[in-house]
Amino acid sequence: MKLFKILKLMLNYCGLIVLLFSTAAWAADKRSSFSLQFENDMLGNGTDQHYTHGFRLSSTHEEKREDALKALQAIADQLPGMGAECAEDINWLYNFSVGQNMFTPLDIWDPFPIEDDRPYAGWLYFNFGLSADKRDIKSNCKKIKQLSDTLDTLELSLGVVGPASQADHVQTLVHDVFGGVDPKGWGHQLKNEPVVNLTYNRQWRFAGEEQDHWDVIPHAGFALGTVYTYANAGATVRLGQALNTDYGPPRIRPSVPGSDFIKSGPKPDVSWYLFASVEGRVVARNIFLDGNTFADSHSVDKYPLVGDVQTGAVLRYKDMRLSFTNILRSREFKKQQESSEFGALTLTLMF
Repeated sequence: MKLFKILKLMLNYCGLIVLLFSTAAWAADKRSSFSLQFENDMLGNGTDQHYTHGFRLSSTHEEKREDALKALQAIADQLPGMGAECAEDINWLYNFSVGQNMFTPLDIWDPFPIEDDRPYAGWLYFNFGLSADKRDIKSNCKKIKQLSDTLDTLELSLGVVGPASQADHVQTLVHDVFGGVDPKGWGHQLKNEPVVNLTYNRQWRFAGEEQDHWDVIPHAGFALGTVYTYANAGATVRLGQALNTDYGPPRIRPSVPGSDFIKSGPKPDVSWYLFASVEGRVVARNIFLDGNTFADSHSVDKYPLVGDVQTGAVLRYKDMRLSFTNILRSREFKKQQESSEFGALTLTLMF
């Protein structure tokens, strides 16, 4: 019986996996990366609560700017450093990703609505991303010179919140197969709603002269849409080896940004680094706290200011990167008993 349930759980994700890896054939003659991200509070405080699980598969390819989604190009034209001017001097990266996030209150064994705690909610999404990587670019273009060693990332997310996200079935199956409390309150989750979101971040990399053992990466950006609307800013400090190969490990939004792609070029076969990051967000909308946009649903009073502190380590062997991150997130709503803690594991492979 448990074997059948495990197979059923794998089938829930197989469509997403096939979609992501099918992009490899589309970009077979280009350098590509594939990332598998797993975030869970069991890797943090060891309990199911708040942001309890996130799963993301991503595929990133070196492309020409005109090969990206037309909607992303039109939006990128309005952003400095991502316009068509001097585009031939920039390393453009196009990203596809699919993922699922789930959110629960503290007492998942309670079958009744818990007014003072956050709603049950699931989110299934497809992301389309365009990045402008300006590391080590030699260009006579004034705009590019001013933005050297920066990474601009623009993402368009399309998806669904509610029972159609299948988050309730996934959590129930996982707890049944691997052990855990049977979640009783998914009948009160947010209602089905199609959602759209736009996210933008810029990262600046500052490092010492002629060495690659430490750097500081400030970042700033925003999100706009029916899922999240916020402005964010923060910074990452890293210490280790071959830091110029990336901008830090990727995370599931909202989060400190990183990079799915690992830069090619001369580097040692084995390298590592440690990192610490902070981010603050001014939040105008969070559907997982504010409730459904077009229907009545459970909601709680959120805090407009949310902060993340994260620490972690990255190990790279040739074109494989493994990272672990521990995240502490400040309280997000007014009756939340304590801050959130969860962990993130990411595996990236380059081809």
